[in-house]
Amino acid sequence: MIVEDLSLETRFSGPQLLVDHGVTSGMSVIIGPLKDPYGVMGVHTVEHRIFSPFDVEFVQVVANVLANIINQNRISHELEKSETRYRLLVENASDMISTHKTSGNYSYASPYSLELIGYLPEELKGESAFIFIHQDDIELVKENQANQKLLKEFNKNKIQIIPLINSHGPDILPLFRGDWYFHSCCSVAGFGVR
Repeated sequence: MIVEDLSLETRFSGPQLLVDHGVTSGMSVIIGPLKDPYGVMGVHTVEHRIFSPFDVEFVQVVANVLANIINQNRISHELEKSETRYRLLVENASDMISTHKTSGNYSYASPYSLELIGYLPEELKGESAFIFIHQDDIELVKENQANQKLLKEFNKNKIQIIPLINSHGPDILPLFRGDWYFHSCCSVAGFGVR
């Protein structure tokens, strides 16, 4: 909105702050989206001025930069909150949750890995997940990995494989079976005990 002379303005009355400071001319632009703006940015002068289209465009560009900074701040804050929630869920889950590189090596394992397979998360990082799968099940696991794309198309994400080998050695198998859960967007896997 452009105001050439505040004393002659008929669309609205000037804010007292502007009147007290002797403002004559000014313009205001919206910061952010029209439907849900972050605020208004205004420039004012005590001298009479006719603002050019270039002046308006310049102020709007500055407001757009400010809106982008505000938006990035909001996104960053939401991402932090989401990461905190995710970390709390993963680190306190009574399931082993892990992420893997495309090679099958662990990039992360939740603390429950110690109880489930007898290894600390730090011990698993960089290790191949295949060494914890009984050799009788390795081919099935590899086949299921190759079929993940097909499973995604059918909206399935549950693959039964197990048993896992624990830290006491390959001949001592856990007394449970479970399900591996794969999330194809980011190679996240979790193991749920039955």
